[in-house]
Amino acid sequence: GYHCFCAKNWYMTQACRINGERHTQFPYMCSLSDLMRAKKVLSGIKITLGAGQERTVYVREWPFLQHPSVPAEVRSSRLVVVPAQAARTEADTAPVTAASGKRVSEDTLEVPWPLNTEELKAVLAPHKARIIHLANATKILGRGFADASHWDAYDRQIVGYKTYWCCRSPDDQKQLNRPNKEDFEMLPPGRRKTSQFGTQGGKAPAATDTAVVPKL
Repeated sequence: GYHCFCAKNWYMTQACRINGERHTQFPYMCSLSDLMRAKKVLSGIKITLGAGQERTVYVREWPFLQHPSVPAEVRSSRLVVVPAQAARTEADTAPVTAASGKRVSEDTLEVPWPLNTEELKAVLAPHKARIIHLANATKILGRGFADASHWDAYDRQIVGYKTYWCCRSPDDQKQLNRPNKEDFEMLPPGRRKTSQFGTQGGKAPAATDTAVVPKL
């Protein structure tokens, strides 16, 4: 999760607080709307990877599988994918195949890591389940997209779902030489494109100036 060190508002804040209130304790666990455009995310994240290759990821609230309308056969068809104890090294050139996964229990599959998208598909191919839970997606999919063009397409489109922090008072903008809004970054520095708000009214935002930092 992420920790928020400043409240977000549609109008100016005072010392990171809304209307000068003094009860909020910082940092707090960020809500979805603190980080992303919630309405747009909940309508489905659409990414076009190429001609005829649009993908839509629908986001649901975490307890939706417990809803009584979800069929029992869906809830019971579950596979938990866990990373192996040790990571693959650059020297490990053995191909990842359908036989690379190891069942450690009835509903748990251990896989080598890091993998790219095609390698993960190969490992999962023999294992049929309605629900696939990646216990540590960061490790398991550490090599990301197998196709470099998919990386670029994803990076250019996913930033349309991020939000920004708002807002500084005119006095704070002048005193700090900072813009009214701060654009949030959701990509590593080497993959970032032009910032929408970062250069308005002052210097471009530095990593230490953001209102949200990851919980380590």
